[in-house]
Amino acid sequence: LPPCSNPVQRLATQRHSAPCHSVTHHVWAPPFVQVKADLAIEVAATIKRRELTQEQAAKLMGVDQARVSRIVREHLSRYTIDSLLRSLTRLSRNVTIVVDTQDADHQGSVPVRAG
Repeated sequence: LPPCSNPVQRLATQRHSAPCHSVTHHVWAPPFVQVKADLAIEVAATIKRRELTQEQAAKLMGVDQARVSRIVREHLSRYTIDSLLRSLTRLSRNVTIVVDTQDADHQGSVPVRAG
């Protein structure tokens, strides 16, 4: 099978040892895996939008260039949501977390929206 090109599948495969053979994410992928992927996409988009090199971004983020490269390539198994949020704020992005109320019979979700 080819390597996973979708970050959600790649992380889910690493966590669950499930086969990875499609570029669309599976419904069984843990929601926080999707959050990590979405945050990494925002880090990469911010770097691109600001026309930063990975080395420049690394200095702003307080990490080495190799870590930036892994985030941009969405190799996220070593990263936490917290570290990705920290990366965004160090790139001068504001992050807002909203806890919304839901009916008791509704499972919650964790969407990431870029603004």
